Amino acid sequence: MTSAIAQERSLTILVPTSNVFPNPLNPRKNDGINTEEMQSIINKRGWEEPLSAYKKNEDSEYYVLLSGHRRLFAANKAGIKEVPIYVRPKPSNPIEEIERIGSLQSGRVNWSQYEWASYTYNLWLQWGKPAKTKFAKDINLSVNAVTNYILIMEYYDRNEIEGGLQRKELTIGSLAGLVKWIRALDNFKPSIVRGLGEDMIKRVMLEKIANKTVTRDSLRFHNSYCKEASIEDIKKFLRDKTILLSDQIQFLNIQRKYNDFNGHMRSMGMLRNRIPNIKVETQHQKESAIESLETTMKELQAKLNELKGA
Repeated sequence: MTSAIAQERSLTILVPTSNVFPNPLNPRKNDGINTEEMQSIINKRGWEEPLSAYKKNEDSEYYVLLSGHRRLFAANKAGIKEVPIYVRPKPSNPIEEIERIGSLQSGRVNWSQYEWASYTYNLWLQWGKPAKTKFAKDINLSVNAVTNYILIMEYYDRNEIEGGLQRKELTIGSLAGLVKWIRALDNFKPSIVRGLGEDMIKRVMLEKIANKTVTRDSLRFHNSYCKEASIEDIKKFLRDKTILLSDQIQFLNIQRKYNDFNGHMRSMGMLRNRIPNIKVETQHQKESAIESLETTMKELQAKLNELKGA
């Protein structure tokens, strides 16, 4: 291979390293991971495959990466003067660019949880914030994963969570659960949030998650706990780093109530499924069914009125 200027029509060309730029839409922000090992591989084996990039403008000598960010970083650190570039067509818009970065890199690069969240969120924004169900189907992720990614990207600053995710002190599920927990606290005990400030509560809870005194499972009871716990109970919990959220939930008997409620909901679901299957063959069966259904309807209406009035 010769110089880039002499080989403009080639699919793969050599380009001065100083003329190749990382893509600002790339979700991976730390391209220096394992860079010493990568430098050693490049120096010993050479380039086993080129970087993928597009020309910034038709008359420009600069290229923007689509894949190969860590290898470009290693080449810069190793003082390599030229890098092989597989020249790709320039993306027509940011949506296409993000999609192509993901399709080129997802099979080759082990993105961190934060990088996947960032990629998914940016793609969702570029697509115009479509319905999460359809968006999840289009990008082959679960609705729950997409919802959690969007939730945490909208709520947290990068520096609050990326390190904890990398150290496996935090998870996407626990971070999403914490957002719901803080919002429930603001709903049921707004004086605590106003008094301490949401940022301080967030920092305290992130530390508790990292220290395993708060788990994803215990955060599931956000509404019940924030509603039933007293202000003094919650203040004590936030002040003391050693108190387990699960212990407070057990003390307030919230989990049993939660399980009981879910059991009742499942029973109601079974009832709804069985009612259409009721068959009557005799007059006596018909009268018994009518009486039972009328009684059930009265009880359901009374409970509905009670809940609506609560």
